[in-house]
Amino acid sequence: MFDRFDVWQYSDDHNCWDFVREYLIEKAGVNPNDVPKYGILPSSKREMTEAARSVAKNFVESKPVDYAVACQYHGKILQHVGVVFDGKVHHTGSKIGTKKEPISKFERNAQRTIYMSHISLCQL
Repeated sequence: MFDRFDVWQYSDDHNCWDFVREYLIEKAGVNPNDVPKYGILPSSKREMTEAARSVAKNFVESKPVDYAVACQYHGKILQHVGVVFDGKVHHTGSKIGTKKEPISKFERNAQRTIYMSHISLCQL
């Protein structure tokens, strides 16, 4: 079956956050208001970091469970995001295209990786 996330077209206005955002909305049913579209260039890591802080109230730190956002950090600066599903991190980038990688391989590309789950997906 065709899955548009397997052939996601990366461009500056359709970047790693947009991929995660659409994935969460379409596949996990997350409210679009909780994951806004920012229009930030991926090369602007400080703006990405500020945007992540602004949506943090809708997420809780978690283990790498299905639909958790995988956030790669170098120091305190957010570098890249993907989304966990079925034991892999699904993500996209201008140089890498769209990938599904084992969690351990995704984690090797950052100083630290944090997983954040949307509050609507957390079991109480």
